[in-house]
Parts: sequence; C-alpha cells; structure tokens
Amino acid sequence: MNWIGLCGRGLVMVARATPFAATGYIFIVVFLKLLPVFQVWLSKYLVDALPGGLQNTSEVLARIILLAAVYAGTLAIAAGLEPIQELLSAWLENRAVAEVDRWLMEAGTRLLDLYRIESPDFHTDLRFSKQAAYYSPRLFRQLQQGVGTLITLAGLLLLLARLQPLLSIVLVGTFLPHLIAEQRLNRLKAEIAIDHSKAAQEMDYYLRIATEANAAKEIRVFGLGDFFLQRFHKCAQVALKEIRTLRLKQLRLSIMFTFNRKKAPAITVRPLAVR
Repeated sequence: MNWIGLCGRGLVMVARATPFAATGYIFIVVFLKLLPVFQVWLSKYLVDALPGGLQNTSEVLARIILLAAVYAGTLAIAAGLEPIQELLSAWLENRAVAEVDRWLMEAGTRLLDLYRIESPDFHTDLRFSKQAAYYSPRLFRQLQQGVGTLITLAGLLLLLARLQPLLSIVLVGTFLPHLIAEQRLNRLKAEIAIDHSKAAQEMDYYLRIATEANAAKEIRVFGLGDFFLQRFHKCAQVALKEIRTLRLKQLRLSIMFTFNRKKAPAITVRPLAVR
C-alpha cells in the first residue's frame, strides 16, 4: 500500500472513532490557513485607500479604520483558535494511539495458528506495522502542515493572478517540477528501505546479540565478536551505498531547480513593478 493510502486509512480510522473532534479540527485548520489570504486581501485594500486618506476625507478615513479593525480582528481570531487547534490535535493524537493499539491487538487475535508468526515475512510486516503505528497518530499535524500550507499557497496564487497572471503561472511552473521530483525521491527511498528491510533486520539482530548481557558473554567465550562485526559492516555498506546514490541524485535535482526558483521571481516581478 502506498503512503497516501496508508495516511487515508489512518485518518479514516481516527475520524470514525471521534467524528466531531476530527471535523472541528479540520474546519479550524482550513479556516486558519485561509486567514493569511484574507489578510493579504485586506492589506491590498488598505494600501489602496491610504492615498485618499491623506486628503482627510471622512468617508475614506472611516473606510481605513474599518479595514484596520477587521485586520486586527483576524489576528485576534487566529490567536484564539490556535490554542484550541493545538488542544484538538493533541487529543486526536492520543485517540489515534489508542485506536492503533486496539487495531493491532484485534489483528493478533485473528491469527489462527503459529504458522504466520514463523514465516520469514512476518517480522518484516510487524516492523512496518510498528512504523505505521508511530506515524498514524501524527497524521493530523502532517495534514495541518502539508494540506494546510497548500490551501494558503493556492489562495495567495489567486490573489497574485489578479495583479499579474503571468506571476502565478511562472511560479507554479517553477515549483511544481521540484515538488514532483521530491515526491519521486521520497518514494524511491521508501522502496529501497523495503528492499533492504532484511539487511536492516540482520543489522538489528547483530546489534542486539552484541549488546545484550547474556549473549555478549557467550560471544566473548566462543570468540564470535569479529564474525558478527564483519556481518554487521557488510549489511551496513549495502544500505549506505543506496542512500549515498539517492543523496547525490537529490543534490543534482536540487541544484537544477534552485536556478529556476531564483530566476522565476525576477522574470515575473519586473512587469509587476513596471505596472
């Protein structure tokens, strides 16, 4: 199952357990992420009204005061909702931990015999289940940081399109390939982690054998320390080689897209400044 499907299942699992809290949390996140867009829109109208305000027109001054009051109100609303958002997020994380533990226990009770436990792939599946259990309670914070940021960026791009349509098009065309490349690299990292899961399990096994008191004593008696150390280094080299390849590929892509990100604002801001 891919990462998006796993996140979707985790969110649905917690949302079914606490539908009202999950709905309220999502509503607050969307509202808070749209507030910066509304504040930028208010700032634009406030700046547009300032030249008229210098002429001491009572109607224009009243409009400026109203816009400033609304802007201050958005700041107060954000300050009041952020503690509620943090409280709901922490509560949902705790509930998610309980739901994941309950799901794992129910899955264990459905085992008919010990054949599944004795199979070689069982410990691999168990390790990834533990990792999913670790990340699932944090899905709501990732939703707040990931999807919420996209909502804010989409709103700001719409505002920029009203000033200069070319600005939004160039910015999207510049950053979108970078985001796609990052997603593909993260997917490749996950696939490599899965492919080398047996090597990672073997490394963990050698580490536990060499550090546990009873096993370490027998290793010293029979002189097996060098054998386990060589096996550990061999497995580590296989994993580190793949990671180095990924890092170099990521570095090349980052250098390529950094030039585009630096060049795009200069191209788009010039006609905007002339306007």
